Amino acid sequence: MRRKAREGGSVAERPWVLVWQLGRFGAGPRLALELAAALGKHGGLDVRLALPRGAELMRAPGNRATVAYAVETYDGLGGRDGLLMRTPRARAHLAPLLGAVRKAPPAVAIAAMPGLWDPFVVRALGQAGVPIIAIIHDAANHPGDRFEIIQWVERHTIARSAAIVTLSAHVAGRLASRGLIRAHHHLATILHPALTFSDLALPPPTPPAPQGRPLRLLIAGRLTRYKGVPLLLQALEGLPSHGRSGSGGCGWQLRIAGRLRDDRARRAAQAMRAGGAPVDLRNGWLSERDLLRHIDWADVVVCPYIEASQSGIIP
Repeated sequence: MRRKAREGGSVAERPWVLVWQLGRFGAGPRLALELAAALGKHGGLDVRLALPRGAELMRAPGNRATVAYAVETYDGLGGRDGLLMRTPRARAHLAPLLGAVRKAPPAVAIAAMPGLWDPFVVRALGQAGVPIIAIIHDAANHPGDRFEIIQWVERHTIARSAAIVTLSAHVAGRLASRGLIRAHHHLATILHPALTFSDLALPPPTPPAPQGRPLRLLIAGRLTRYKGVPLLLQALEGLPSHGRSGSGGCGWQLRIAGRLRDDRARRAAQAMRAGGAPVDLRNGWLSERDLLRHIDWADVVVCPYIEASQSGIIP
């Protein structure tokens, strides 16, 4: 991974860019992977990616080959390999990454999405004098999110960053209103880019043909309260009776796919289904392939969110 250039007869390290993300599942590793690839391809930069060895997308050999620093993090909260037991030795687990930062610091480092062990990386970067660009996805916990500690980690990273990138004007405005944007920060808002999933080598999607069958509606992903599932169910309940499948007309069919953490929404969906509404509830974690398979099934992906954040479902 190391590239060198001649400068006045001596060998000097070529400036490089670090992109890191310490989450194992969901959008964080995916965004970091595709960001690093895009910076290398379109920016002509020497980009080195750091991801957890246990990240979901690291199961693909092609993805593992693109990761310069595969670090051991943790698996769950408790147990021998959990967050509580491993955090006291986090520096040892992050040694490949922290050692590289100390030995030959990058020109800049990009935090793709907050992770609970970010303070260890941020401290090493600060000691090496490396400016940090933090991509901030949320200014505060979403309604229904359970843990506040990630917000503390995010504020810690923001305070020590030279530049902040948000993916919506809503988040930028909330950061400013909470006093988290300081005079030394460069601030940019860049719309959430489309994700390619090119490493999955998926076949081209076959567009569904809705003629003669119910219109397929989908809401999918990590379904916390801000995703507005009850709002969607309320809207569907308001349709006339002939709007439902099998009651005089093609009607509609709803699939709720993903980890539904809103108990009120789950009960409402179960009640609608028990009353004969065409609601298909598939509660549980979705792999990337699962998510894309559901999207290919649907005619319409519905996003009735009650907060103007930047969910990755749309891109």
